[in-house]
Amino acid sequence: MNVLGFDTTQAIPQGIKQGANAPVFRGVDQNGNTVSLKERLTKGSVILIFYKGEWCGICNRHLATYADSLDMIQQNGVSVIAITPEIATNAKKTAQKTGLNIPIISDSDLTIMNAYGVTFNVNQDYQDKVRNFAKNDLTLMHSMNEAFLPVPATYIINPAGIISYVHFDHNYRNRPPVKELLMSL
Repeated sequence: MNVLGFDTTQAIPQGIKQGANAPVFRGVDQNGNTVSLKERLTKGSVILIFYKGEWCGICNRHLATYADSLDMIQQNGVSVIAITPEIATNAKKTAQKTGLNIPIISDSDLTIMNAYGVTFNVNQDYQDKVRNFAKNDLTLMHSMNEAFLPVPATYIINPAGIISYVHFDHNYRNRPPVKELLMSL
């Protein structure tokens, strides 16, 4: 797991399982708007995406696939919300890079990520890689004293607030295709 950035002296996250009640949350998106999961669920299902940050090329490519399919997703009455530990300024950069016009919530206090069980402490080797290759410091980008990231996870939450689909993979390179999510709605 060292390659994947996990500090193995800490608990490795397991995420919430399919069939569980989704933790409700309110957060502020990249445009300063308050986003409520409970409110979104009154209109239909929600696809909830946890991603590492605007510096992560794999995250950006994955989110861009949602931008390409957003109309198709929304035609099914589904909302898409992304969660990142980055500060709002960087969440806004993600929206610009990916062309994704959805709420991207800055969860720099880790409240939502912790509620969904996706948060992990980042080991020093991975922090150094991000600093050297992506020219970013996770603690500065997230406005934290320590470096934390989410396991890139995707949940579909049905209107009753139950998690009906989970893609949770400790290997950040593995992401679900939009087609798979559409078939799971």
